[in-house]
Amino acid sequence: MNEYATLAEYYDAIQFDADYKSYAAMARRVFRRYGVRGGTVLEVACGTGSLTLELAKLGYDMIGCDLSPDMLSVAQRRLEGIEPQPLLICQDMAELELWGQIDGAVCALDSVNYLTDIRRLRRMFRRLAKAMRPGGVFLFDIKTVAWFEELDGVSSVWEEDGWFAAWQYAYDRRACRALNAIDLFLEREDGTYERHSELHEQRGYALETFRELLAEAGFEVLDVYGDRKLNHYTTETGRLYIAARKGA
Repeated sequence: MNEYATLAEYYDAIQFDADYKSYAAMARRVFRRYGVRGGTVLEVACGTGSLTLELAKLGYDMIGCDLSPDMLSVAQRRLEGIEPQPLLICQDMAELELWGQIDGAVCALDSVNYLTDIRRLRRMFRRLAKAMRPGGVFLFDIKTVAWFEELDGVSSVWEEDGWFAAWQYAYDRRACRALNAIDLFLEREDGTYERHSELHEQRGYALETFRELLAEAGFEVLDVYGDRKLNHYTTETGRLYIAARKGA
């Protein structure tokens, strides 16, 4: 199934609390802390381009890549008129291939958790390292195993005028796999609803796994944060922000 094929046009409404401005501000703070003052930044799994836009406003030359053509179509409309114009590429993040080198990279909103095969996660880190200049900084966030365990069995509904979406979460602790069944209901003119269903699969990884795979790819983990204010995390933190630097 093409994830986000139907949800693309409604994604931003569903992610109303994502606060891309604060994410961009955090990224700039981390970049500056570790020596990246500007240059070209790649957003891996850029989706509809909301974070790409905010980073472009901060002066970075942006590249966005995403596997979904539907999400990139929304991103292209959002980024019209931005100078310099961000480059959008339709690519699987595990098969990343760029021309030239980047100074920094971000991967937001637990997109990394979609790499449920550890071999693809390893390949993504290696390909990203190949595309990044020495000293470049990579910032990404992950959902922790604690987060997935807490949401196991939880359901929720989001309603808007003319449509609503329903989620049902399930987590297999033995396989560390999370399933998110999403049903989108679009109201027809006659008052009935057209249903679209998508199944999203993610995987929970231990923090040490990320440390090991990043090191294999040539990255040094600089810090791990528990929130966008760069505070420390605890064992119960549901989302971690990991900053890593490409070695010489």
